[in-house]
Amino acid sequence: EDGRIDWNRPSETVRNHIRGANPVPGAFTEWEKGSLKILRAQRTEGFELEAPGTVLSAGTREGLIVAAQDGGLRLERVQPAGKGIMEGAAFVRGYGVSAGVRFG
Repeated sequence: EDGRIDWNRPSETVRNHIRGANPVPGAFTEWEKGSLKILRAQRTEGFELEAPGTVLSAGTREGLIVAAQDGGLRLERVQPAGKGIMEGAAFVRGYGVSAGVRFG
């Protein structure tokens, strides 16, 4: 449970949680297809905020951007359950994630 991401926290706090939990115990979130480990994320701006944990943008070039309490986080490196580590954009291409999906 120490690694579970609380998207209701400020984006900088969530980013620091991800950094601090890597590699053990590992920061993770849940989504419709199971668990997703997040290895690296960066704060980003310029997106209209939705409910925390909502995917704001999912593009095959820019990757995955998820809302936190006060801003967005670009998920740069992720690892789906039982799979290898991949870049956020590769995750979007391979799993068909789209804006509006909820994490957490």
